[in-house]
This record gives sequence, structure tokens and C-alpha cells, in this order.
Amino acid sequence: MKAPTATYRIQLNHTFPFSSLRAIVPYLSKLGISHIYASPIFQAQPGSLHGYNITDPTTINPELGTKADLKDLLHELNTYGLGWLQDIVPNHAACSPQNKQLYDVLTNGFNSTCASFFDIDWNYPSKSLSGKLLLPLLTEHPTQCIKKGQIRLAHSASFQIVYNNLTFPLNNTTQQQLNKEGSIQQVLDKYNNNPQLFNTLLTKQYYRLAHWQTAYSYINYRRFFDINGLIGTCMETSSAFAKWHQLIFELMQLDTINALRVDHIDGLYDPQTYLKELRANCPDAYLLVEKILTGEEQLPKTWPIEGTTGYDFLNYVNKLLIQSANESAFSALYQNFTANTQTFDNLLYQAKKAVVMTYFLGDAQNLARLFANALSELMVFDKLLDQPILMMVVELLACFPIYRTYLDGSNCDDDSAFRTAIELAQTQNPKLTPQLTALTNLLNNHPTSPAVLFALRRFQQFTGAVMAKGFEDTLFYRYTRLISLNEVGSSPAQFGISLDQFHEFNQLRQQNWPLTLNATSTHDTKRGEDTRARLNVLSQIPQEFKTNLTQWQNLVFSKKKQINGATVPDNTETYYLYQTLLGAYPWNDIDQKEFPNRIAQHMIKALREAKVHSCWIKPNLPYEETVAAFVLSILSDAKFMDTFLPLQRKVAVYGLLNSLTQTLLKMTCPGIPDFYWGTELWDLTLVDPDNRRPIDFMLRQNLLSKVATLNPKKIRTLLATPNDGKAKLYTIYKTLQFRKRYPLLFEKGKYLPITLKGTKSNHALAFCRTNNNRDYVLIIAPRFVVAAGLFSLELSKSKTANPQIWHDNSWADTCLCLPKTLPSRWTNIFTEKKLSSNCEQLLPLHMILNDFPIALLYGDKHN
Repeated sequence: MKAPTATYRIQLNHTFPFSSLRAIVPYLSKLGISHIYASPIFQAQPGSLHGYNITDPTTINPELGTKADLKDLLHELNTYGLGWLQDIVPNHAACSPQNKQLYDVLTNGFNSTCASFFDIDWNYPSKSLSGKLLLPLLTEHPTQCIKKGQIRLAHSASFQIVYNNLTFPLNNTTQQQLNKEGSIQQVLDKYNNNPQLFNTLLTKQYYRLAHWQTAYSYINYRRFFDINGLIGTCMETSSAFAKWHQLIFELMQLDTINALRVDHIDGLYDPQTYLKELRANCPDAYLLVEKILTGEEQLPKTWPIEGTTGYDFLNYVNKLLIQSANESAFSALYQNFTANTQTFDNLLYQAKKAVVMTYFLGDAQNLARLFANALSELMVFDKLLDQPILMMVVELLACFPIYRTYLDGSNCDDDSAFRTAIELAQTQNPKLTPQLTALTNLLNNHPTSPAVLFALRRFQQFTGAVMAKGFEDTLFYRYTRLISLNEVGSSPAQFGISLDQFHEFNQLRQQNWPLTLNATSTHDTKRGEDTRARLNVLSQIPQEFKTNLTQWQNLVFSKKKQINGATVPDNTETYYLYQTLLGAYPWNDIDQKEFPNRIAQHMIKALREAKVHSCWIKPNLPYEETVAAFVLSILSDAKFMDTFLPLQRKVAVYGLLNSLTQTLLKMTCPGIPDFYWGTELWDLTLVDPDNRRPIDFMLRQNLLSKVATLNPKKIRTLLATPNDGKAKLYTIYKTLQFRKRYPLLFEKGKYLPITLKGTKSNHALAFCRTNNNRDYVLIIAPRFVVAAGLFSLELSKSKTANPQIWHDNSWADTCLCLPKTLPSRWTNIFTEKKLSSNCEQLLPLHMILNDFPIALLYGDKHN
């Protein structure tokens, strides 16, 4: 297996097909990328911008190009020595008649050769759904759709049911019946002009069309989260596994596609068995999984993979740049401004329980039936009524502490999360004690009872969905103390980490998963990496932030409106908005023009995600329009902008330092650096769709040509114009070139924390990577610079060719304390300056960081 040295995520779709990617291959190679990290390339629903709604996994998406186009692209990559990391989607597919395999199921029902491909309950306890697949895809009740002619009988080679742009098949029995009823036109007129007769025709099919909200009450197939248009697949079925991986295994024979990223591993029935099967078919591939780890949770060591997509690294490096010492002050200003005094844990419980009761109640009822069946096998069941068992499932889902567990029947080692959830559920709802006690008995017996194990495994498939919808897509928009913490896999309740915790994380990472990805932005992150880096500056200046909040609130209060006696937007929404403006405000005038509309659209999404004053199921349009108008109003108000911009500028400039630190750490800590497309320049985006806008690669190519030929003696000029992002691009370019020269130094090199001493020692971090004590690299980066009074704000205003970076004597007596086993002579890769430690192996920071805010020093004992 050849591991990547750097991956670059590409979002392929009809606006950026194979030909567009091929055009930037020389640029990515020059930048230092080793592997294209491609979004799904399989045939998806027409117009898909992400490719996860697959309609045929055996075919290349024609909107991207042909198989020949792909092979030409792979040949181009091979010419430049680049590999290909492919995102595959084993958990779900499009729930649509456009899905080739599902179309066969709709035609032939449970007798279809493809029926076992999809996670459908054909024995659902309802006469109207027995032997049928519920399709909640209609915008109105089916009766209304029939009356309005939105659903009609059509003919094209055979009789079909048409709804908007979807064409549903008729089963063979119905098809034969209609063929005997007269001419095609006679049959069409007969049924399309008689709603009752047409409805009878529909009831004879192997599917039942329904209003999309029906799925919230009952559902007989597993979805991806709460998305009706994505149906779960069954990779535990050998025929399904073979069909779903047929094309990708074929493509991997071409050698260039030599790495796989498995989407949503936690949705699978048996992740470990799936991964073992995948590894058996791809013994030499580089394998990753999309897995969200919470807190100190560890990836199962028995999985035959190289690691995850890197959210754990993202959150550790993010929290490293948050000043924990100011947590109390920050919490106080948040509570005072928003009047939100509820604990984080209570808000999380409420959010998760609300989404279960609203979005996943049908799924919870299905789980309750499985638990009831399992309980009936093990004990007297008279007093455990169905409704309390349903509420037990609801409480358990709401209290589950992590995304999922992996009970497999072989042992009970992975049931601690279940037991924690049972304890929390009993505290929240003591009336459920009998049911929760019974569940404890299930846990004790799961290795010996197939029914129990099946119920628990099914439950495990849903905990991640509830966590994602309740935690990420609800709580993150309700609990907004510092929204840079509101990230996938993060806990907003943890206000930063210590340097020791960061070092310990990296040492474990090097020991257990040295080839896992290091991410800082992905297509699913809630904010771009540099938006978060800016917001982290606020953790250093709580009092200044508080003063500005008060001033802004006084200035804009008259712009707020009253709806039903309530002020709109409310203080929590306003607080969220101010942070969003500070973090995402663009550097450039051109981008600033479209900024108000971007924020207005983002706030509408935030309102719907929070589910307090609006939601996706039933949007409160007047409320949303009022909030959007407020955004546009304050951003066009000169008085507000005059008070807003000074703090925003300060946050932007100091955030630049956080960004450079974050970028350097991603490329030098244990793991493989991953770059979401476009993030080689400043990434001031928000959650999708904002972070999926087109990327200007021509601009990036031009800037790379400049930084690649920059005279290191002129490195300070990169900071004279911070808006263009060249400082970040230069950091990436120089570091990736170094990684390519010394791949084993990062792939297998030890991670050694380096001690700092001196008056500013808490405002920087350093570590060493060494490979067999031959090659050495020292990484040095600042943090908490505002509080230290280190940085010169003149940097952002300077028009000189050589701006000052630090205040005079900024680093004072602070220095690195190098172990005697390390070299004494070093070369700064960014500046090409030579440095030497003194006889006590002390290396002053003012010497290292004099010309650039971060440093990568190479030391070689043999030279």
C-alpha cells in the first residue's frame, strides 16, 4: 500500500465534471497534492450536486463524463504521479424509480432479485403496507394528487404511473390486466378520468405512494437520517455487496484508483464484517471511513483500515486555539446577552428527544416492536406495554452519549454506552424503570439470543442519525456560546483543551493511526476553517466582545420588528448572527457585495435547523423574512458598520495567525493532511450550500506561480496584503514540498513535544518529528497572541514591502528547550535561514519567528 502524502477533496458534479478536474491536475501536482479525493462518481439523480443519491452504482455518472473520460483523467493523474481516493456509498441509495435496482423492486416486490439489496420491512404490521414499500415522496395527500392530475397513468412501451418527473412501474399482473381493457388511449382515459378507479389501481402495486410527512409517523424502510429520498442498503447481503462494489473493484484494477473512503460507516448493520469483506477484495488499498468520534472515544482497533476522514483532528486543533482560561467570562457574557441559562447537557437531551418525536417516531416504533419481540423471548411481558417500550426507545435515543456502538454478539465489551444511556434515561423518566431494567437484561443476554442481538444492532443503526439531527443540526443552532466549537464531532461544552492534551492526542494518533486523515474543512463542516480560526480569537477578548455586543444591540434595536408580541430576531439569534458576521466577513470588496445575501440565506437555514421559530417541515416564512430583512438592514447601516468593522478587522488579523498555525499543524502532526477544495486560500465559508460554491482555480494557479518563485528573503511581503491568502498558500506549498522529500519522516516519525520556557512560553507550541534519529523537523507556532500583546496590528495597515510582524521584543526571553539528542543546527524551510541553538540547546523564539509567524525547521545530525 502506498499511502498519500496529501489529499485534495473535489466536489464533482455537472458544473465540475471530469474535464474540469483534468484541467487542474498540473496545478494540484505543483501544489504538492499526492491524491485526488473524489466525491461519488456513480450515476446519481439528475442534477445532483453531491452524488450521494446514487441511482446505479454499476455505472459512471454521465453528467461527469464517460468511462473513457474517466480513464483519460486517470491516465493524466498517472502522468503526474497522483493517486485517487474514491468516496463510496455503501449505506444508502436514491429512493426513487430512477434507481435501477429499486425500479425492479417496485415492479416485482419482495420477489425481485434486488429485494434483498434494500433495507425494507416487507412484514410491516399494517394491512395497507403488508408486502409493499412505502414511498413518502408526494407533496400532497395521494387523493389530492390524483384529483389534481398530478399522479396519472401514462404509456411508453408499457403502462406506467407518472408523478411530476418520476415514472413508477406497474407490476406484471396489473400490466396484463390493462392490456386487455382496450386501446392504450381508452385505458388512459378510463383511469385518469376516474380517481376512485385509479386509486384502486394504485393499491394493487408493490409500493404505496404517500405524502412526504407520512414518514414521520410510520415508515417501513431505513432511510439515511430523515431523508425520505435515500433508502438504506443491505451490505450484509452478499449479492448486494457484490453489486454495489462491482464498478469500483473494476476501476481499482486500473491502479490509479488505489484508495477508498467509506461514507457513513455507522449506518451499516455490521460495519466490521463489511470492512473485512472490503479489505479482502482490496488487500493493498488505502482505506478510510467517515466516522465521528466524540470526546476521547477511540476508533475500533479491529477495523482493517488506515483511519478516519479527520474530524477528530479538526476538533483538537480547533480547541487548542481557544483560550480556556476565559471560559467563565465568556459563559457569563453569553448568558447575560441571550438569557439562556440552561445547561448544555439539558439542551442536548431536549434537542435529541425533540427530533426523535418529530422526525424519527416511525423508526422508534419499529425499534420498539423489535425490543418487544426480544423481551418476549426472555421474560414475562405482561406489564411491559407497547407504549412504555416506545417511550423507552425514545428516551434511550435521546440519552445515548456517542454516535454508535458495535455490539456484535461475541462479547459485552462495547455496552458501556448503552448502560450510560440507561442510567440517564432513568433519571429523565423514572416511570420507565421497569422497561429500562428489562433492557439491561437484554444487554446481559445479547450474545446468546439472535432476537436480542438483532434488536440491539438495529438500534445501533439509528443512534448516529439521531445524534446528527439532534446534536449537529439542532443544538448547534440553539447553544451558541462560541460557535466555532459547534462542529461535527465536537462538544461545544468543552471550552478548549490544554497543550498537554493536544500532545497526548498526537502521540496516540502516531501510535495507533499514523495514516489517518487530518481535516480542517470538509463538505459537511458547519464553518470554513478560517471562519473558525477568526471566531477563536473571541475567546481571548471576552470583555471587548461584550462591550461591542452592547453597543451593537443599542444601535440596531430599532431595526428589529415585533411578531405576535415578540422581538424578531431574538437575542440568541442576534448573538449567533454577530459571531457569523465576525467570522465570515470577506477580505475583498467584491466578495463583500454578495455577503449580505449570503448571510441572509444562512440565517434562514439556521432558523430552520434550530427548530425554535421555524423549521424545515413547516417554515415560518414571515419570521424568516423578518430576520433576513434585519440582516440586510444592519449591513447597509453606516453607523453599525463603523462600530462593527474595527473589531472585525482585529479578529480577521489575529485570526490569520490562528489560520497559519492550524494549517501548519494539519500538515505536520501525525496523519495525512486533507484539503477541501479551495481552502488553500482563506476559507471564510459557512455550512452548505455556502461551502459548495464554485472555486476560482485560475486565481489559485496564478497565485501559486508567484509564491513558488518567491525569494525567501521577501517572505514578509506575504503579510503586507493579507487579503489575498498568499501567506496560507505559501505555507501549504513549502510544507507539502518538504513532506514529499521526506515522506517517512511524517509517516513513521516519532512525535516529541518540545518544552518552551520564558515569559511568553504559554503563547506558542512546539514539537519535533524524527525518523530513526536521522532526519528531524521542528514545528513552532503561536497561539493566544492577542492576550500576549505580541502581534503588531500595523501589519494589516502597512504598505511597505517589509512590514513588521511582531512588536519589538515580543518574545522576550522565550525559547525552545531542545533535548540534547536533537541537532543544534537547523534550517527554516520557510525563510531558508540557518539557526543554531546555544550550548544549553536553547533556541530563542525571536530568532525563529522574526520573519514569518510560524516555522518549520529541518535538522540533520549527519550534516
